Amino acid sequence: MSRKAHGKWESALTDFDANEKDGWTSAECGASSKSFERAADAQGGGFAEAHYMAGLALSRCGDSGAYKHFETALKVDPKFCKARVALGLRDLEAGRTSQAKSAFERSIEDDPQCTSGYTNLAIVQRAQGQSDEALKNLRRALAIESDYLSAFNQMALLHYDRGRKGNASELDLAEVVCRQAQMLDADYAPIYNTWGLIKVYKGDVISALRFFQKAITLDSDLFEAQMNFGEVTISFRGYEDGRKAFARAVELEPSNYDAVIGLGTALRGLGQFPDAQSQYERAKQIDGKRPEAYFNLGVLYQDYMSGSVADLKKAKTYFDEFLRRAGSQTEFRS
Repeated sequence: MSRKAHGKWESALTDFDANEKDGWTSAECGASSKSFERAADAQGGGFAEAHYMAGLALSRCGDSGAYKHFETALKVDPKFCKARVALGLRDLEAGRTSQAKSAFERSIEDDPQCTSGYTNLAIVQRAQGQSDEALKNLRRALAIESDYLSAFNQMALLHYDRGRKGNASELDLAEVVCRQAQMLDADYAPIYNTWGLIKVYKGDVISALRFFQKAITLDSDLFEAQMNFGEVTISFRGYEDGRKAFARAVELEPSNYDAVIGLGTALRGLGQFPDAQSQYERAKQIDGKRPEAYFNLGVLYQDYMSGSVADLKKAKTYFDEFLRRAGSQTEFRS
């Protein structure tokens, strides 16, 4: 690396680390990305890691322009594992599971030290029911990088999945993994969300609530933890806490049906009936085939409106629509 490129690279890394600590804005994402581009240019373009970091900076703000930088990094170095994994994650998020799996497999073929490749391949394998292979890949990741927290989190989730199939000792193993991760980094938010899921399954809802709250305190952008915290607080009729959690979840993923339904339910519990109805109607726009919005609208008109014959008839119409869309689906049988 040339002296000029090295200087620009170090400066770009310093700015990136500062933003990681203090939080990102759209302007900072763009400026950070440009800084890494200048480092790559100073090296004549042949600087795969700088191209990758330029994309990573944009990805911190959800900018899809990140992917062209990842693609450029792979053109410079076809075996650059982080860039290939990043493109695989794009496929995974878009539902292209087979392409994602191929990308993760290729990443570890090209670079046997690719911890993120092993970990994300394990995520796909766990989803496909290949828990033994997933566990092997997570162990490989941790053998390479013993403090790789994402691998710890995925291992805890894997044992949690096994525990839910009837082996209680697997749940205990999941908690052991959570404790190990906590000892490595007490501020790693995802592990508290996973720990909360384990506690819910064990019936310790109070501890679960504490873990979910810890997760969102550490990282308010952790969508899953916001959803879990919202669901648990509503079960205790903590509607205001639930409203805050679901409102944040909707901010993070505006088109997430379950988050919108959750927000509607919290608002209904707070007596904000027009706002609750608005959220249920919004859910219908997101996915008109799903039945939950119609059920909740039926409950709203049956129990919370004027009690008039017209409102009860409207409730019946919504319940009829719910039954039609629910069909014979097991989860709606009750």
